Amino acid sequence: GLLARPKFVEALKLGPDAPKPAGAALPPGQLRRCVAEPIDMTQKSADALRATAVVKTSDGVGSAVVVSPDGILLTAAHVVTEDQVTVRFKDGQESRANVLRVDDASDVALIQLQKGQQDVPCLQLAEGMPDEGTDVYALGSPTGDALAFSVSRGIISGRRTIESGTFLQTDANINPGNSGGPLVNK
Repeated sequence: GLLARPKFVEALKLGPDAPKPAGAALPPGQLRRCVAEPIDMTQKSADALRATAVVKTSDGVGSAVVVSPDGILLTAAHVVTEDQVTVRFKDGQESRANVLRVDDASDVALIQLQKGQQDVPCLQLAEGMPDEGTDVYALGSPTGDALAFSVSRGIISGRRTIESGTFLQTDANINPGNSGGPLVNK
């Protein structure tokens, strides 16, 4: 459905001349990995939602997921249009975060919570692509802050290659504020 939205397609086509946050570049290296047991989302979706954040900028609202115990979050590049953003967690904790790295071509970005605000749960990243038919859950803030920390369920309905990028297709209900939020399997 996102590729049917003209604003989303335009965001993908912005190219190298589009304004982007400067952000301090991360030195080459690896993120510390989150350790987690499999989550039964029908009974423990609150656990995954604690690792999900609302990202606020002057341009709007998106979502992110904590992917390292060091307070590093993964989001969509088109969500972070400034060098610093505000993130809010389900428990109401709010913090500033610095944009570390942006990859416009892949529409991904890393942001890091400022020091002293890094004690938040995180989700382990999947090491491979889920198979078609896998149950998944989209977490985030569909249509903005008013519906923050929502969960929708669907399946992986396909893998698509578009302009040399591989995308997962899902029938989980995803709206503009979900941008940057996690798609979670067990």
